[in-house]
Amino acid sequence: MEIASFVVLVTSILSVASAFLGVKYRHLVNKAKLFSKLLGELIVAIEDDNLSENEVQQLIMTAKELMESNG
Repeated sequence: MEIASFVVLVTSILSVASAFLGVKYRHLVNKAKLFSKLLGELIVAIEDDNLSENEVQQLIMTAKELMESNG
């Protein structure tokens, strides 16, 4: 195999791998943001020692959004 063919093959493999990993990275960042949002809302809800119905509904919505996000 010529060196030029080898370089083209390696370049093609790396370009496909980088596109795939880029998409996976974007999903992982999105999940991390949702998890951070959920923890932030949970901390705010717990700090006042009084869980209102609105706070519980917001926590449930954020948790569902986190569970439904694929990645």
